[in-house]
Amino acid sequence: MFLAAFFCAFIALTKVVFGYVILAMLLLGLFLAHWNMICRRMAGVYAIGLLFCLPYLFYTYSLTGKLFYWANSGGQVLYWMSDPYQQEYGDWQSELEVSTESHFSHHRELFQKLAGLDFVKQDEILKKQAYENIINHPAKFLYNWVSNLSRLFLNFPYSYKYQNPVQLLYLIPGSLLLSALLFCIYPLVKFRRNLPPEISHAIILSIVFVAGHSLVYANARYLGIMMPFLLTVIVYTATNIINTEIPVQSSA
Repeated sequence: MFLAAFFCAFIALTKVVFGYVILAMLLLGLFLAHWNMICRRMAGVYAIGLLFCLPYLFYTYSLTGKLFYWANSGGQVLYWMSDPYQQEYGDWQSELEVSTESHFSHHRELFQKLAGLDFVKQDEILKKQAYENIINHPAKFLYNWVSNLSRLFLNFPYSYKYQNPVQLLYLIPGSLLLSALLFCIYPLVKFRRNLPPEISHAIILSIVFVAGHSLVYANARYLGIMMPFLLTVIVYTATNIINTEIPVQSSA
């Protein structure tokens, strides 16, 4: 449990969005703790993992005065995810690109106002603007969200980026992975009551991670940390649920 918790904390301190995954899985484990021992152990792992992260969270609190503050990049990714402009698909852009690329000139005024502020204040203003964009342009936010899901599995599309053959390195394996996962949905749902708790945990963790990451900036490399869980689910479904038989014709 301590080893698993250590790796959870290590991932969270490397990819801070996983900190919220840990919290979500902890709350879910506590909610289902009466179900069986696996859920209680799951809650214990994530509780210890969150405990390992406390020194970092105390440090960010000492700098910002904000509780459970993982990073100051949340405002930027939410702002770009809520981008209301056409031909822009919710992918993150740097301040350098905003200041130099003509495509993003309509964002320039806001970022120029942010230039003289500290990072925490910038984060607050960008989050506020992102919430306004989501309220005023919900359909465009949904469009960006679908694009973000596509980037997570297929590494496509990106704003104002030309297509090139290198994208096939992501499109082909990503398409195979996504197809395999979609193929697993029906048998997993049909036999959900017979699934081992470990497989159920892998499924739930994958869903929480993908759902959470789809709301912030994503690309294909971010799915890498979940590949062991996704491949475990695919292999289990193919070898333990689906029964493939080749018909043998009897000789007359």
